[in-house]
Amino acid sequence: MSGARGVAMNNKSKLIVITGCGSGLGAEFLVRFLGRGYQVLAVLRRRDDLDVEVQSYIGSQLHILELDLACENAGRKIASQVTSLLETGLCLDAVLFNAAVHYGSSVEDMNLARAHDTMAVNFYSVLSATQCLIPVLKRQRSGKLLAISSLSAHIALANDAIYSASKAALERLFESLDVELAPFGIDVGLVVPGAFKSNLMNAEENQSDKASVALNEVVETAIDFVACNLDGFSIPGNQQAKEVLGSLSGKSPKERQQLARSWSVSQ
Repeated sequence: MSGARGVAMNNKSKLIVITGCGSGLGAEFLVRFLGRGYQVLAVLRRRDDLDVEVQSYIGSQLHILELDLACENAGRKIASQVTSLLETGLCLDAVLFNAAVHYGSSVEDMNLARAHDTMAVNFYSVLSATQCLIPVLKRQRSGKLLAISSLSAHIALANDAIYSASKAALERLFESLDVELAPFGIDVGLVVPGAFKSNLMNAEENQSDKASVALNEVVETAIDFVACNLDGFSIPGNQQAKEVLGSLSGKSPKERQQLARSWSVSQ
């Protein structure tokens, strides 16, 4: 039996939950975990966003939950679907919180309704789903919670306040979870990417070959965490993130702002 086939066979009873699978990073996560033999619950707004090839896994490995993560009961709906799948004999191996929305605005001009929706998707849906799934993970005494963060959680740029705040809140939440859940054998982690190809913002630089390479680095980092090949809590998702996070260490607020401006210009 080949190594790849052996991995797939070992993963066939393991369930991975991935939010935000319709495009970009989430779509790549979906393809890679299906390819490794996992059962996957894909949480996304529209199943029609999935590639035709990916849709061919529906009914065998792929389970779909169409959901607007900004809705108040999003977390409970995810947990309910997970519970139904576990009743078929699956084990919840990992939850990968990837979904995010970006709203760029100055603080002065910020639309509070859009700011609320940004926090709802990027933070409160994660909090709600995690609360509902913790009892499942505790009963198993195993499992992994992984969130995709952002350098914006560490450096605030102009017109990026609410997105930065949502990602900073996400990181503090997961820091607490890491301490709370460690006694139960549950691994908690964050992947902090630099720039990569994404539909969050339609910037031209996100279409470059360099950005595609960076996206692949983020995907590999997440896969390594799920496979228990990585130690540590906050993990740089690619080389750019490693360099920026390293340069921020020990800096004063003023120095951090200077670095933030230079990083923004480089993008």
